[in-house]
Amino acid sequence: VEPNFDTQPRTAILTVSIARGNQALSKTISVVQMGGIWETIGNFNVYWAYEISETQREAIVSLLNSMVYVEGGDFIMGATTENIVDAATPHPVRLSPFYISKFETTQIQWNAVMGNNPSNFIAPNHPVENISWYDALDFVTRLSKLTNLKVSIPTEAQWEYAAKGGADSKGY
Repeated sequence: VEPNFDTQPRTAILTVSIARGNQALSKTISVVQMGGIWETIGNFNVYWAYEISETQREAIVSLLNSMVYVEGGDFIMGATTENIVDAATPHPVRLSPFYISKFETTQIQWNAVMGNNPSNFIAPNHPVENISWYDALDFVTRLSKLTNLKVSIPTEAQWEYAAKGGADSKGY
């Protein structure tokens, strides 16, 4: 999830100008997002869609509360260690700050957003399994629409950087 430090309602200002010869017409339109409820949850300013149920809200709040902030920075991706050699050639990567969950998405959270549980081993608080990358992409797209946050699947670089300890890493 991208950091969202803005506490104001989201507003877009659009200026349209039309000119023909020496005549010109200009109009400025301000659009404010309407139709939902603003709420601050942890570090996130969430704009809930009206169609969200209380069950969905509770599951999504638990997911947002599991997010940790990762300060952006530089690191060497694909670095080798004594016992493990990454298939990629080590190369420098610079990342902007981001949030990442401490835990896998649970079956309860998945079901609240997607309306189904594809897992073979049903246990509500266990990680969802038996999903494809496209299913995960659909999940973050729906979660983004429900919360009005920019939610995405972590990139390989984000995951590796977070797993190595981010800016606080000693190169491990």
